[in-house]
Amino acid sequence: MEPIVASRAAVDNRLIDDVFPVLVSVAPMRYDDRTVDRMAELFERYFQRGQRYAVVSVTPKDAEGPDARQRKRIADWASSPRVRDKSRELCVGSATLVKDAIARGALTAILWVWKPANPHHVTTSVDDALDWCLAKLVAEKIEMPLGLETTRSRTLSIIRKHL
Repeated sequence: MEPIVASRAAVDNRLIDDVFPVLVSVAPMRYDDRTVDRMAELFERYFQRGQRYAVVSVTPKDAEGPDARQRKRIADWASSPRVRDKSRELCVGSATLVKDAIARGALTAILWVWKPANPHHVTTSVDDALDWCLAKLVAEKIEMPLGLETTRSRTLSIIRKHL
């Protein structure tokens, strides 16, 4: 299957599936209504695909975080019954790589009051994020067509390219 990608010039968010069942979600450099809508569209394709996966979420260096309006739109989307049901059914886990201490603290605070539909891990380490997701896939006996080591090395390359 062809990777589902939104060009940087257009909406600036990407969901890279070159190493499926690992998805690499790359945050936009700047959020607006279109980027949030596009994020929902990208994930909807995987919900319809119906295959289990894990997500490693990364934010490029110098990217702006979402403002209050966009955070609310993201939270509303993530909390919708369909997204929660599909995430629970298909996503074995997601790891969010957060290098910035303030952003990491904010995400941790959010996770105290909002429980994701699937296991979630917040970390500062690329290796930790990926290894956590790979362990979830292995524990769930999800086939990795490229094999564990090739999936790991290719995913690391993708992640590091977008930091």
